Amino acid sequence: MNSSTEQTRDALAGTPSPSSLLDALEDLANLRNDAASFERFAHRWPALAHVLDDDLPNNDVPPTQVHEFFEQHGYYPTKFGGFSYGEPPNRMPSNIPKRFLLMWQMREAVREIWRGNSDKVTEVLLPSVSEMLGDPDPEGPYAQLRVNWKRGDFVYVPRSEFQGAVYQLLRRSALAKHCANPECPAPYFVAGRTTQRYCSEKCAGVLQRAYKLGWWKKHGPQWRRKRSRGKRGKR
Repeated sequence: MNSSTEQTRDALAGTPSPSSLLDALEDLANLRNDAASFERFAHRWPALAHVLDDDLPNNDVPPTQVHEFFEQHGYYPTKFGGFSYGEPPNRMPSNIPKRFLLMWQMREAVREIWRGNSDKVTEVLLPSVSEMLGDPDPEGPYAQLRVNWKRGDFVYVPRSEFQGAVYQLLRRSALAKHCANPECPAPYFVAGRTTQRYCSEKCAGVLQRAYKLGWWKKHGPQWRRKRSRGKRGKR
């Protein structure tokens, strides 16, 4: 997995901070089913974006030309054929270009994780049996867990930016929320506190107004009658 292409890509992109990884993962989870949204994500977060395009030689780009490819296309080439934890390609909406298959698979996995699917977290963060048997990395997939003697525990070592982002979300799982507003256009968010139910004051206000409107429709006539009788009694 640690190919020279990936090493060159990592050197160009740098190591994203934990907060940046969470921002990227939140953007990924909230991607809409249209080409423009996926294109914007690929350009904004090239370290996490995996874009396939049959019209471009991105599966045969030598490591020495990765930077030139990025400068020309705005994202890095990938040799990945699909994620074992991803949805099958035939379930991808037809209006999403096929070159975004891997990003779509990542999005679907992240949405399940955000909703509390622990099995999906395991699929993303830990290697499958096929990866353990076929991984060309001489260190092997076991390098993802390293011992820290002073701390007395294991340290997780992500092997990709995506794994690093999911691991950061796992560490903040209590704050991974889905907005209580059913009409929210971007419902996946990292809350500031565990009791937070809405992604923003705007979404909270929409529900509060809906609640008040429903209350008035149900109880308003009765409340007005009582208020009217109270006023007559004071005369």
